[in-house]
Amino acid sequence: MTPLMNLLFPYLLGIINLLPFATTVSTFVDVFVGLHNSRQVTLKQYRLHKTTRKDAIKRTTNEAYIQYNVQGPNVVPILGLFSHDEGLCRTGLYLVTQFPEPIPIALYLETNPAINRRLLVRDALRGLFHIHTKGAAHGNIGEGSVFVNSLGRAVIGGFGFARLVKCGTQAVPSSFEASSHVIETAPYQPPEFLEAHLADESTSPTMAGDVYSMACCIYKVMTGYTPFYEVSPGTPSLFRHCRIMEEVQGGKAPLKPQVTDRAFTHFGLTQDLWDMMTGCWDIEPKRRPLTLTLVEWPSLSDIADPRPTLIEV
Repeated sequence: MTPLMNLLFPYLLGIINLLPFATTVSTFVDVFVGLHNSRQVTLKQYRLHKTTRKDAIKRTTNEAYIQYNVQGPNVVPILGLFSHDEGLCRTGLYLVTQFPEPIPIALYLETNPAINRRLLVRDALRGLFHIHTKGAAHGNIGEGSVFVNSLGRAVIGGFGFARLVKCGTQAVPSSFEASSHVIETAPYQPPEFLEAHLADESTSPTMAGDVYSMACCIYKVMTGYTPFYEVSPGTPSLFRHCRIMEEVQGGKAPLKPQVTDRAFTHFGLTQDLWDMMTGCWDIEPKRRPLTLTLVEWPSLSDIADPRPTLIEV
């Protein structure tokens, strides 16, 4: 396979030995571990599920191009792409990142409940600010795309829906995956995206949408609850997420915890931080704050940081 965009981001020309079984298998993605120059790496490949091989390859290269061009602090680093002839039933193209992968933030908090959560919030906001300053909209901010690396710092990954705003380059999923994704991640989706989904209209990631979704992710970090956890509890997830979509379109925001809740007493939530989140949930995208405003928010700017300052390479 001929390397695509190989002058625009690192293309791994050396041989990578793939372990025989995927470590993670889902409807749309397989994740493998491999060896490159005696170094373990993580490889992600899109499945040909309700999409063509050509479109899956284009999505992979666009995702790699975007992720490489937004590299910086608090962003998951990408090593490049790896091409391997596997016939017409697979793309044969892998997005390569470091191994081990950073830990999903929700899992990290389960095993580190006493960590200063506001530090992680500040990390994530800095990552999103950096992405936006590079002219990209992420399009998939949520607990599944914010991770914690080996230095204990939050980093943003999961660029499978991202878009470079000015040039229009986008990692475009199949319509089936996009529709499934909106429903599965409904607690983190901005109302304008849900409205477009229910109207069967296509939409592209926006920076204002990222801000809404980031506030929902912050809610998860600072409260321990998934946004809209109180909506139709105990019902099947598909039904519950459809109810959440209706509630969000009607102007509902995530439920504020009581002052006696652990969010305020143990996790570091403050009224000032809650006010910030509330502004991000404005139903009108143009009224939401910019990430520049968020990274300079008073209750986040004066936190002492005892973590290592070494840069991962």
